[in-house]
Amino acid sequence: MKTDKKKFRMKNKLSSIIFLFLLVIAIISAIQINSAFANPDTLYMRNNETLGTSQTNAVDSVFIYSGINVVNIDIGIRIFKYDGETETEIYTSGTPVAVASSSSEGLISATYTVTNLTINSYLRIKVYGRRRGESYSLLQTFTSQKQYKKIVASEWTVYYYLYLYRDYGQGTCSYYFRYGVSTANSRITGFESEFPSNQIIFPSTSTLQFQNDINKTVKLHVLNGVLNSMINTISLYESGGYFSFTALNDIQIEIIYEGVNIVQVSGDQGHEQRSIDSGTVITVNKGDNVRIGWTTTLEIWLPVTLALGIAGFGMLVASPTYTFYKIKQREYSSAFCWGFLMFIIGIGLVIVWLWG
Repeated sequence: MKTDKKKFRMKNKLSSIIFLFLLVIAIISAIQINSAFANPDTLYMRNNETLGTSQTNAVDSVFIYSGINVVNIDIGIRIFKYDGETETEIYTSGTPVAVASSSSEGLISATYTVTNLTINSYLRIKVYGRRRGESYSLLQTFTSQKQYKKIVASEWTVYYYLYLYRDYGQGTCSYYFRYGVSTANSRITGFESEFPSNQIIFPSTSTLQFQNDINKTVKLHVLNGVLNSMINTISLYESGGYFSFTALNDIQIEIIYEGVNIVQVSGDQGHEQRSIDSGTVITVNKGDNVRIGWTTTLEIWLPVTLALGIAGFGMLVASPTYTFYKIKQREYSSAFCWGFLMFIIGIGLVIVWLWG
């Protein structure tokens, strides 16, 4: 009896240990999954007016203020999303945030907390400066080199390099905002984001090709603009395939196909689905949901429905002929019954052909 109780207790302990082990693994996995989506980064304010994950190697300066005395200078940022054509302010509502102040030269900083926000766009940062007590002026605009699906809630630390030039001959003090080099390392740290998992970018003159077989291809040649999409689906199967996407900007695409029987397009500028010839150029507007589908084999029902249609027309022609013939033979019941039946069947077969 005691042995059974000991075995039972050992089983309980073993079950508890296994449960705790699995719980720890689940927690670690959740942390790893979260880390895979949220990517902490540093965005450097570069001398080519971009935000990048590495700094450039040449300094650039923007004038803020000049006077005879040393004064307090305020520098802050406003935050925007940019889709390649239009910008929309997010978080800041027209007022600079992460405002840092100083009257002397050096790297200054301030923090700002952002919340989760889906943008599906580029990030754009505008830096503003002023002499304390005066109105802000735009100093520089920086746009991210890549697009983000989502800004993840985090605390940003924004660094600005304030340069002070003293002209002793003129008796003036001039302030500048500097960036673009490690010795004037203006930047944003603590930035976290999510990237689109299936973003595609094909610039002008590039080609996106789908291939079902060695001699069965569909090519999308970008003539103007950039084929840029975060929401898209590609599907290839034995008898064809399709490519659907939501456009982030205006583009023109030439569709060239070989060894493919039917290519159909819909959604470009709101157009309904229709078949196109190889070499057709379509124009896609920003926001269009476009679907390009193709079949590589003839539909098995095409010859069947064609044969049914021919048979239907034959019965429509034969029906009155048969009816008049039977009337002459004074077989009225056969004339009307069979003639009418042939007519109805003929109509039915023609409808099947048309619908097929």
